[in-house]
Amino acid sequence: APDIKVQIKPIPQDYHGEWLVSDLVVLKEDWPEKTVEYNIGDPITRTITLLASNTDETSLPEISLSAPAALKTYPEKAQRNTFLRDNQMVSQLMQTTAIVATHAGTFTLPEIKVPWWNPHLNKQQYATLPARTIVVKGGVALSPVQGTYVAAQTTAEQNPFWQWLSL
Repeated sequence: APDIKVQIKPIPQDYHGEWLVSDLVVLKEDWPEKTVEYNIGDPITRTITLLASNTDETSLPEISLSAPAALKTYPEKAQRNTFLRDNQMVSQLMQTTAIVATHAGTFTLPEIKVPWWNPHLNKQQYATLPARTIVVKGGVALSPVQGTYVAAQTTAEQNPFWQWLSL
């Protein structure tokens, strides 16, 4: 076969973030829409999916999630896939995270923003998920005691008999 010359352009100096080149990048979120309020200690499952057209799954950046201190996050290992759709390669990264509130209140999960380079427009773009606010009402509060978590007293547990029995 004849030799082919390929010109590889450098990463633009004004690009910020982990390098990702794609024709199109989309962020999707699966969230339990039925529930408006949560109780302390209830697990909330959030699945974020990053889809990118005409790029390899190994090029997809990890999705970094941050949350207020009163929300504990437990991410599962991200799942990566590549498949063909309408003769285009589509790469997917799925990140499922369990969120558990340790205090009552109103909390905002910050916006998620993934930078990417659009080779057709020769500019940086962002795939985003908007910030999400959740309301957590009182219930069984979790507090650390000697490296373990125990339930705070509720009305039914104020009887000393149950405290001795649980010890």
